[in-house]
Amino acid sequence: MMMISSVFLGGGLLSAYASASTETQSFSISVDFTHPAAESGCSEDIHLTGQLHIVTHTTENDKGIVTVKTHFNPQGVTGEGIDPVTQEPTGTTYQGTGVTSSIFTFKPGAAQTQTEIINFNLIGHGSAPDTDSIHHLNAHLTVNADGTATAEVLNEINDCR
Repeated sequence: MMMISSVFLGGGLLSAYASASTETQSFSISVDFTHPAAESGCSEDIHLTGQLHIVTHTTENDKGIVTVKTHFNPQGVTGEGIDPVTQEPTGTTYQGTGVTSSIFTFKPGAAQTQTEIINFNLIGHGSAPDTDSIHHLNAHLTVNADGTATAEVLNEINDCR
């Protein structure tokens, strides 16, 4: 299971447990990719473009426990339906909506937990039926200091409605 928030830990942990520290970053990245029909069971691929807004908040408390919270949401993400066989536009347009939130807590040499919730929907606007591509995932992982996973939950829905 790939967990996105670990990407934002950057150059290393905050040092020294003597005092608490916190950092918040907010930025956007451009998206330009094709969402394949096979992932949701919908009848067409969807080419998406727009911005993904990302906020990360990292805190290290005075005991050396680090918590990284991330929040992603599409902004102005739109799409165009593409026939997966002919690669021609279908005329259906899409609006990307949703939010992804993640919390990762750890201390070097100690247990760690990660919880992630993803809601990403592509709402179709056109005459074709079942054009809304719905994606929901909630996941949780707890790992002991020795690296043994003690709790793992994964619930995922990919649907076309």
